[in-house]
Amino acid sequence: MTDDLLIGPSLRALFHQVERSAGRLETRDRYDMPSEHDLMTRWRAGTLTVTEGAEWYADWTELVQAAVVAGKRFERMRVWSVPAFLDGGLGCQLVEVSVA
Repeated sequence: MTDDLLIGPSLRALFHQVERSAGRLETRDRYDMPSEHDLMTRWRAGTLTVTEGAEWYADWTELVQAAVVAGKRFERMRVWSVPAFLDGGLGCQLVEVSVA
């Protein structure tokens, strides 16, 4: 287990090592991912459609869906601040495509 933020190739490498199941506990209100800046800016401005968000997220959801079909299980739990932070709304909006 690590408390480093795993992104990109390091997250994918760990993902491929899963044999049966994996869980992820997200405790930060915001994960500042440079690759997501444009996406988040557009979402905050109200110009990002669910379809565009799903397309941006598709490579990850396809990877997870293939692993689930292969019999692997993934769980994610996010701790939310009260009141809920603004950026969490995008995750709620895209929950349909992020659940394998």
